[in-house]
Amino acid sequence: MRRRLDDPAPGDGRTSAWLAVAVAFVGAGAVALAPLLGAVRSDTGDLTRIAAAGLWSGVFVLAIPLAAAFALVWRARALAGALLAGAGAVALGSVVSDTQLFADALDANRFELFLPADASVVEPAAGSVAVLAGHALLVVAAVAGIVVVQRCSLADGYGTARDPDQVDRPTGGRIGFGLAACVVLAGVAVAGGLVGPAFDSHDPVILASAVLSADTAMAAGAAVTAAALLVVIAAALASIEPTVAAGALAGAAVALLGVVGTRWVAALSAGDRIGVGTGTVWAAAGALALALLAAAIPVAVRLRDRVPAPAAEAAPLPSPSPADGDVAHRRRGRLHALAGAAGIVSGVLAAVGALLPQLTVPAGVEAPALVGTRVVLVAATVVVASIPLLLSELAAPARPVLAVVWLAIPLSVVPVTYSVLVAADLPDVTIAAGALVLWASSVGAVATGILAWLAGSAERDELDTSEERPVDRTVAWLAGAGALAAALGAALPLHSGTTAAGSSFHATSFADLPWSPDAWGHVVACVTYAVVAVVAAHARGPRGGALLFGAATLLVVQIAASPLTRTVLVESSVGPGVVASAVGLLLIVAAATVATRSSR
Repeated sequence: MRRRLDDPAPGDGRTSAWLAVAVAFVGAGAVALAPLLGAVRSDTGDLTRIAAAGLWSGVFVLAIPLAAAFALVWRARALAGALLAGAGAVALGSVVSDTQLFADALDANRFELFLPADASVVEPAAGSVAVLAGHALLVVAAVAGIVVVQRCSLADGYGTARDPDQVDRPTGGRIGFGLAACVVLAGVAVAGGLVGPAFDSHDPVILASAVLSADTAMAAGAAVTAAALLVVIAAALASIEPTVAAGALAGAAVALLGVVGTRWVAALSAGDRIGVGTGTVWAAAGALALALLAAAIPVAVRLRDRVPAPAAEAAPLPSPSPADGDVAHRRRGRLHALAGAAGIVSGVLAAVGALLPQLTVPAGVEAPALVGTRVVLVAATVVVASIPLLLSELAAPARPVLAVVWLAIPLSVVPVTYSVLVAADLPDVTIAAGALVLWASSVGAVATGILAWLAGSAERDELDTSEERPVDRTVAWLAGAGALAAALGAALPLHSGTTAAGSSFHATSFADLPWSPDAWGHVVACVTYAVVAVVAAHARGPRGGALLFGAATLLVVQIAASPLTRTVLVESSVGPGVVASAVGLLLIVAAATVATRSSR
């Protein structure tokens, strides 16, 4: 029996579930009515809004609590809670973005609320308060939904399957590598789209830049939404109940379709003033794919439950004595939790540090734009995704990923630090809080790596290492070639171009002597790729695959540095480093796929 004697009765959970749905309905209603209340006021005259965009937003924000209510009617409490949790994670980022309406509403680009006719100053009104409060209530409903799911997880039948070998397995394992990888890729597409330009503006009044170069509230909101989505995906794939996984992904997907779909409808309805941005296209495509994949999860689970697991996968691993096993399990669990918590803290610190000012300059002087902080935001997002280590079902499989990914933070902080230290030598320029927070995040990232290594050591202590594990030659060749290509990508410049002053420029290259601190960071990345290739070839299949996926994630951050930092150039072109890095990424992902499918 899963249920303990002191657990509440099953009927008691229905009240809390209905309460969560009621809170979600109130929040969704406030968001849906916000355009009708008037989001801003202006002394120059009446303000217009795009009614079609407001209608789209209202329909999608009300869809989740309505679906959760139907789930409760059908006595699917876990599904209802998961729907609210997934949608609330997206609402958390919306809460941050909504604060832009109170800071500078003109640059908020919330055309479902108002469409500026000129550059006149506007003040927030009742609609702005309603949309902020509504999204906050959706977050509260999400927390209540998580509590509902937790209560359901204590009941009999949670995580069961027709195939005994599939009982209590994470959903990511039950649906298969292909479908799980598609879910992750859809999430990455959405996250990338959220930080891209939402609109293509042809109106001088409407500024439609990439989110990372927008105002702090907009950039922070996009980063929080992207990080929250990755957390939802990780938690869904870690859940032992496929219904909960599908519900969480569906809730997040519908909420995202409400956000990015509103932008798309607004752009199409605004005439020649604005167009659909590339970020909106990518985010909408990813959200739609995520919704379809969520619907496919129950079908995939039913189909795979009919297929017996291979003998190699079903064979139990040798285990220590019960007493020693309990102690080792608790110790390993604590290390996993500490590593996950350290990863989250260091990732959040890195994001906060990137958004805060790095330098203090004299009054009247514009602070220099440190574009390297954009890469730090990407690194922070992938490290925050280490939250699966706090979930027992996915702790061991996810640990090798974190053992590599933590390097993304210090490697992205190094070039920012170099720029800060150079600028600090100028008169009346001092180091600001943002740089200090970034340095603290790097220390936290190092601690994360140490804890992940200790957790790995605890896992290896429980394995039989008396026999030497044979080298997987396929993984070795693919990973070795990928590491070589990735190292070549780190050694060559990612881009080149011309600065505003007319001088030529190229990104960090090993050909530039003496090496800068950024180049030394690239050396560390090269060594990391080589070490990962060697270890993965000797490791157990799933662990080696996870290690290689961590290296692939680190390589994605390396490639992302090119489009994020070359915007300061008047003219720019892709360098050979991007091509080599892309080849390395494909080879490393191929090696990870082969290793994951291996039965070693």
